[in-house]
Amino acid sequence: MTKGVRKLRDREAGEAGHDIRLVLSKGGDDSSSVLTHDLSQSSLDLRGAGGRRLEDIQSVDEHSYPPVSLSEASNLSTSESTTQVHSREWGQFGSLSQYQQSIRSQAGIGVIDWKKHPAGSARWERTLWKKLEVGDIVLLRDNDQVPADIVVLSTSDPDGLCYLETKNLDGETNLKPRRSVKATSSITSEEDVEKSTFYLDSEPPHQNLYSYHGVLRYRDPFSEEEKQDAVTINELLLRGCAVRNTSWIIGLVVFTGADTKIMLNGGDTPSKRSKIEMETNFNVIVNFCVLTIMCLVAAIFSGVAHAKVARSATYYEINADPTNSYIVTALITFVLVPLSICFLDLTHSFWISSCLIALQNIVPISLYISIEIVKTIQAYFISQDVDMYYKPFDTACVPKTWNISDDLGQIEYIFSDKTGTLTQNIMEFQKCSINGVAYGEGVTEAQRGAATREGKADSLDPQELKDKMASLKQQMIAIMERTFKNRYFQNDKLTLISPKFAEDLADRSNEQRGLSIAFFRALALCHSVLADRPEPTTDPFLINYKAESPDEAALVAAARDAGFPFLGKSKDTLEIEVMGQSEKYSLLKLLEFNSTRKRMSVVVRAPDGRLILYCKGADSVIYERLAKDHDERLKDQTSKDMEMFANSGLRTLCISYRYLDEEEYLTWSRLYDNATSAIENREEEIEKANDQIEHSLLILGATALEDKLQEGVPEAIELLHRAGIKLWILTGVLVHIFGFSSLLKSSF
Repeated sequence: MTKGVRKLRDREAGEAGHDIRLVLSKGGDDSSSVLTHDLSQSSLDLRGAGGRRLEDIQSVDEHSYPPVSLSEASNLSTSESTTQVHSREWGQFGSLSQYQQSIRSQAGIGVIDWKKHPAGSARWERTLWKKLEVGDIVLLRDNDQVPADIVVLSTSDPDGLCYLETKNLDGETNLKPRRSVKATSSITSEEDVEKSTFYLDSEPPHQNLYSYHGVLRYRDPFSEEEKQDAVTINELLLRGCAVRNTSWIIGLVVFTGADTKIMLNGGDTPSKRSKIEMETNFNVIVNFCVLTIMCLVAAIFSGVAHAKVARSATYYEINADPTNSYIVTALITFVLVPLSICFLDLTHSFWISSCLIALQNIVPISLYISIEIVKTIQAYFISQDVDMYYKPFDTACVPKTWNISDDLGQIEYIFSDKTGTLTQNIMEFQKCSINGVAYGEGVTEAQRGAATREGKADSLDPQELKDKMASLKQQMIAIMERTFKNRYFQNDKLTLISPKFAEDLADRSNEQRGLSIAFFRALALCHSVLADRPEPTTDPFLINYKAESPDEAALVAAARDAGFPFLGKSKDTLEIEVMGQSEKYSLLKLLEFNSTRKRMSVVVRAPDGRLILYCKGADSVIYERLAKDHDERLKDQTSKDMEMFANSGLRTLCISYRYLDEEEYLTWSRLYDNATSAIENREEEIEKANDQIEHSLLILGATALEDKLQEGVPEAIELLHRAGIKLWILTGVLVHIFGFSSLLKSSF
């Protein structure tokens, strides 16, 4: 038994006194995917074949193929193809003393053959990461690290969803949703694994973190028809990620060790040596080469001179030579022993002593010590610099490395990202345009900067502006409270301040009211966010949203505070409230956003049975897909509003919709399903299918989000400019509408 496996056993044995039990089962038909932070309330019971106890589960030191009988199964891996499980933190869930057979639902269809009688030899086994092999089936828990690249077979969520934190890969803390392969989503136990028959055609390993193509092939146990399901990056867990907000995941290992994407993207750590250090190293090497050549020449001449017969040493230094070998004499001269050398039979001579030692001063070893002393003094001055003291955190500048301090005065160019680097990456819903009417009284940082440049800073006094916005906010809230009851409203999170919007929403005779409702209904439905109830018992109406993108979370949160909260998702049902009235929509398709599409869409069935496509994205993409007979006035006015928002430094999105016919949707759905199952050119086929339905759109309006700058960014850029440093910023915004540029001096 390895030392690591022994530690796992000892840790679990020491925590066996707890009474918490975990069941491997999915939520019921009425269970919601709304998160709670109380995992003890979730469906987490872990049961295995034969009523085994956790103490009976053996650890695996090596693989054995195939498993033998049930009586010998304690020495085997988890399935007939050696199914294993990595369980890094089993102890955090308490004792798993009652490890019984999982309850399965035979209502599912897919790879499980319910007629098959299992041998009962499939068992979960604790093991180490290095023991995993391709083809193993693993069981992961909430907060576990993913040990290999794994295809998701089944999860605790009824919809087959799970959530990953990928900050070890890309530095982002936003949760990334992943889903299980549809054909394997009913697997919940070891017995189900034994009854399953399928194989995965996978592409070879490659470095791209955002792409994966595979096909899961299986035979339908009822019709005996050969079927296949597409496996994409959305069904793949990458090594190094962490499982979040998911009770359990069963997955199939596809890449291990050096073949995983995180390992393929790894490389040698680049050296961060300073310019002066690199030049010093080069000069030392050159000096050492010169020293070697000088010593070599001296040694050669010493050997030649020693080989001569008529020498003064023959008469005046009798028996002084350490050896009679001319070659050894030359080597000793090169390194250590002093010699007398005569040239061309001349009687005068000179003394050469220890060439390497005598000439070693050519190599400036002491220079390194001097440089380190200077760097130490520089680091002290940096740490004591009053101008670099940060008062909010009561922290002085702490030098983390002394290797590059001497390069500080030699920097000429700085290349920087904008979002999340110069900005806080915290989105606020500031303005919107509905049916050509702009709403939102907020003043952005870019507008304040523009006023400062024009000498009108007094007109936007911060205190006056704060008092005015507070008054308008109270006025808006008062109107909305008289109109309808919003139990999920969060006063401190309201960023769209517009009494005019509240008045239009309250006026039942105004056409704008219906369009405003349709606009925010689209925001509440067209997304992929997760509703989180952090305090489900003490504060059941407190809902926060977790999303892959902060933009999406801000849009849904704005709809919540405007009276259109997204309450959660249960299987394929989206539940929202519209001005206090509950509405449920069936989610039929979700066409995800990516950097190429620049848009996302959902197809939902409304409570009245109609099919609606909602689409949001960049204005350039949406306008290309508008209906030919679209209202030109609305197009022009919405475009002007978005340009105004962009000039104010806001991030804009265009919101649109269209109604679908049943026949049109069914035809397109078959085309889309075939595209997602394509083995070759899958992305191209999916994009062609998307274009078949994302057309003839009608504009609902536009949104405008503000990503506030980090504190002190304008002042820092100004100082860099005064120092002669050129700043290059990577941003998706055009230069002439680059929002925070108006915060800088006009001479920049």
